[in-house]
Amino acid sequence: MYSTLSNTPWNTCTQGNAVEALRGLPASTFDLCITSPPYFNLRDYSTDSREIGKEKTVFDYIQGLMSVFDEVWNVLKPTGSLWVNVGDTFKNGPLRVPQKFADAMVEIGPWHLMNIVIWFKPDPQ
Repeated sequence: MYSTLSNTPWNTCTQGNAVEALRGLPASTFDLCITSPPYFNLRDYSTDSREIGKEKTVFDYIQGLMSVFDEVWNVLKPTGSLWVNVGDTFKNGPLRVPQKFADAMVEIGPWHLMNIVIWFKPDPQ
């Protein structure tokens, strides 16, 4: 089966910088984006210092996420939906990253927050 993206087969995997890869896709194409970006200062997925999650401050981390989701906005249909799984980072207590991210998406970006879903994990280890 083929998608409407220039005869691109379904289930095609694109690897690369998220912002650049999203810019290469046609506007208003997708109905849904579900993602779990790297958490702030929690994992090390590569040696690239530009990797999301390696920023020095929470503000910079959220700005990096916003640049990705600006491009997601462009490829989603007007009726599309975005689901983002963002966890908190704890350094001498919670940094409240998910709330700061949600606030930025609504206040700075074009997004509308419909709901916050709490993933309760009684045994996170």
